[in-house]
Amino acid sequence: MNFDRAFVTYPDGRSASLTPAEFYAIPLGERIQLLTTRCLKFEKDNLPIAPFDALRKK
Repeated sequence: MNFDRAFVTYPDGRSASLTPAEFYAIPLGERIQLLTTRCLKFEKDNLPIAPFDALRKK
């Protein structure tokens, strides 16, 4: 995986910091919705990275 943490801001105002395993445990449809509504931010080595780079296969 190309990211260390995913930060989610849910539409209801909740927020969460997720490991890659926790992120991929979210059902695919919900992950897609979070991506398309720009509710996700990703970090690698404590630096922000683009979702495209975070989710790209190595």
